[in-house]
Amino acid sequence: MTHPILKFVGSTHNSDGQETVNASQHRQAIDHQYTGERAHGRALRKMLEGWAEYADACKSQFDGLIGECDYVLAPRWAAIGENLRALLAGPVCGWDCGSLNHSIREYQEANGCEVAP
Repeated sequence: MTHPILKFVGSTHNSDGQETVNASQHRQAIDHQYTGERAHGRALRKMLEGWAEYADACKSQFDGLIGECDYVLAPRWAAIGENLRALLAGPVCGWDCGSLNHSIREYQEANGCEVAP
C-alpha cells in the first residue's frame, strides 16, 4: 500500500469520472518498481515513506505529534523533510514533484513542526 505522503495533489478525476492524465502518470510512476539505472527512484520512495512512517510511529507510541513530543529529534526530522524537498526540486522518475513537495510541507505542519518558507 502506498503511504499518503506519496499522493497526487490536485484534481484526480475529471468531470466524466476518469482519472486525470497527470494523476495517472504520477500514480503509475510512484508504483513503478525501479531497477537498474533508475533504482534511485525506489530508494527515494523508501526514504519518503520511511520519513513519514517515523512521524506516524511517534504519534502511535507517544500519543502525540513529533513536533510536540520530541524536542530533540523533531528539528532533525523536519530538516530531513527539507532535504527531501530539495531532492525533489527537479524532475524525478516521472513523479509530480510539486505534489510531493506539498505533501512533505503538509506532513511537517500536521506533525507540529515549523516549516521553512
